[in-house]
Amino acid sequence: MPQAFLNHKEEDKTLVLELFEHFQRSFIECWIDKQDIPVGSELAGEIFRGIGQSSYFLPFISNYYLTSSWCLEELKAAYSNYQKKQIKILPILLEPMNKLDLENLDPNDKSFLENFLQRYKYIEFDLYNKEKSIKAVADAIWQSEPIAFEPIKTEIVDGFKLQVIRFNIKIPSLPDDFFASWQLDVEKFHEQGSGKNKIIKSDLPVAFNGKAPNWFFCYLSIPFKNLNDVFIFNSTTKGYICAYSKRNEHLGKVLKQ
Repeated sequence: MPQAFLNHKEEDKTLVLELFEHFQRSFIECWIDKQDIPVGSELAGEIFRGIGQSSYFLPFISNYYLTSSWCLEELKAAYSNYQKKQIKILPILLEPMNKLDLENLDPNDKSFLENFLQRYKYIEFDLYNKEKSIKAVADAIWQSEPIAFEPIKTEIVDGFKLQVIRFNIKIPSLPDDFFASWQLDVEKFHEQGSGKNKIIKSDLPVAFNGKAPNWFFCYLSIPFKNLNDVFIFNSTTKGYICAYSKRNEHLGKVLKQ
C-alpha cells in the first residue's frame, strides 16, 4: 500500500491534517511529523529513515515552508532518493507560483528550488475548494498504484448502516505474490482515531465494493473477524451479501442499494 511522507511547515499543519485524515480513510499510510518518532529516538535520524521508508514524498510548499531550512533539507534528502528511483515526489503549492518569495532564500537553496519546480509537475492547491484539491492529491498517488481506495464512508443501505470500503483494481489481474509486498495493516487503521473520527468503527458492519477475485475479499475481511459483520458487494444481485456475521441471523443477508 502507498506510504506518504508529508513534508510541511508547522503553520500549514491544519491544512495538512485535513489531507492526512482523508489519506487515513483511504488506506494511505502517512509519516507526518515528530509524533511518529518513538520517545528517546534521535530526531534527524528517524526523520530521514521515515523518508527512506516512504514511497511518496509530498512537500507542501508555501512562504512559511520557504523559511524552514529543515523542510528544505528533507526535500533535498527525498530528491536524492528520487534520483536513485527509491521514491516519487508530488509537490503541492499552497500559494500561486508568482506569490512564492524565493528571493530571500540562500542562493543555493533558491537555485535548487527553482530548478526543482521547473522539472516537476506540481499540484496547485485551491484553498477555496479544499475537497477537490485533496482528492487531486490522493488521485496523484493512486495513479501509479494497482489498487485505488476511496475514503471509507458510512452509508445506509436498506435501512442498514454500513461503513463502505470501495476500491478499484486497475490492472486485469494481480500477480500471485502481490500481497507478499503489499503492506495493508487493516488492524492498524482500526486502532487509529477516536470516537466519531475513528477510521474503522468496531460497532458497524463493513461492506466491500469493487471488482476483485474472491481471495482478495477474503484477505481484506480477515482482520474484521470478530469485530464486524462483513458484507461483500455482488455485481450480479446489485446488492451487498453478508459473508461473515457475529449474529447468525445476518449471515447471507442481502442488502439492496
